[in-house]
Amino acid sequence: MRSKHAWCVLAGLLLLFGLQMSSAHAQVARPAAKSISRLKTSVRTRAPSGVYLGVSVHQWSTSDLLSNLAQYQKDANKKAALVMYWRDWSASGQIDPAVMNAVYAQNSVPFIAWEPECWSCTDQSAYSLDKIAAGAFDSYIRSFANSLKGYGKTVFLRFGSEMNGCWRPYGCQPSTYVAAWRHVHDLFVATGATNVKWVWCPNIDWDGKHPLAPYYPGDAYVDWLGLDGYNQTWNGWSSFVQIFKSSIAELNAINAGYPIAIGETASAEPTVSQTASGLSKSSWITDAYKSGIPSFSRIKAVSWFNQDKSAEEGCPCDWRIESDTAGMSAFAKAVSGLSYRATYP
Repeated sequence: MRSKHAWCVLAGLLLLFGLQMSSAHAQVARPAAKSISRLKTSVRTRAPSGVYLGVSVHQWSTSDLLSNLAQYQKDANKKAALVMYWRDWSASGQIDPAVMNAVYAQNSVPFIAWEPECWSCTDQSAYSLDKIAAGAFDSYIRSFANSLKGYGKTVFLRFGSEMNGCWRPYGCQPSTYVAAWRHVHDLFVATGATNVKWVWCPNIDWDGKHPLAPYYPGDAYVDWLGLDGYNQTWNGWSSFVQIFKSSIAELNAINAGYPIAIGETASAEPTVSQTASGLSKSSWITDAYKSGIPSFSRIKAVSWFNQDKSAEEGCPCDWRIESDTAGMSAFAKAVSGLSYRATYP
């Protein structure tokens, strides 16, 4: 009887210990619902093999975007895995299913550049980051999130890029930008738009006076890190490595694990003196895609800005690969290998 009693006591103690351990485990393993949603973002962040080839083409309209995309892909002799689709926050900023479906039809992914401003407005005060963070646009944000959620496929979303530059109406406002980003992100999470990958994309810190870190919303709010940077030849010649090296070092200090997407890059044509010294757009392209990009192991996507902005911005900045025949041929050759991916994932 004593033996049986002792066994019962021992069994009871083991059961009690197990319940206590289960309870303790539950307390550790069950963070708040919002934290769980944010943890899913980190889990989704996986660096792919190779580099996704991306492009941004001129897009006054849906037909304009799709025809320019077709022309670029013909000239590059390769499809773009990521197709940038620019949207503002006015009525014109709604998603056009024709664009989304056309991009998905070629096994690519929309890379939406979502800018908190109104392109047709002179006064941007109605679209301020303060108002976004305070909830003035919650209905619009939820509608936008639901429209992306409805596709049930991956969407890259680049909210308020180049925010560390004062040329943006929402630029140079680090704390307010972070608050707005987090608010928008939380609304997407609450909506269940988990197919959206968040690309945080500042401009390069070209002079050491436009730091990136103050604008970072935190690891739980980001899936990819990004950078924009160009070879602005009229300001001097810079290789891809020279353009991005110091800013990638800043990204490494901010977050050492997430993949990096170059949201915008390109080279203008060389100046007369640069041409005389043997420099060319074709050589810049070859160096960038054959040597520069591979030298940064964390770069997993690169989007070429294939637009001519010369007339619009008053600069000799025809960024298109088609600006000269040699450049177009160099680009097609440089991205022809399997390391540059033409489909997603």
